[in-house]
Amino acid sequence: MPTDYLYSLDRIEGDVAVLVEDGGTSLEVLVGDLPPVPAEGKMYRQIDGRFVEDVDAEEARRAAVRALQNKLRRRRK
Repeated sequence: MPTDYLYSLDRIEGDVAVLVEDGGTSLEVLVGDLPPVPAEGKMYRQIDGRFVEDVDAEEARRAAVRALQNKLRRRRK
């Protein structure tokens, strides 16, 4: 059975990328093990030991953050 995990790229420290799962577990991997042009905030799925960028998950996460920011701004008024 394939294993599928979703991570956010928290930071890059030299050749090492620090990925964080929703539960808070972090994983350090070599930057070269990620798809080209890794960047902080990008979402990656680990499927069968391989990392792939998940643009849909990233957009959904950004939309949720924007909605929360808008809600907080409306409360200030």
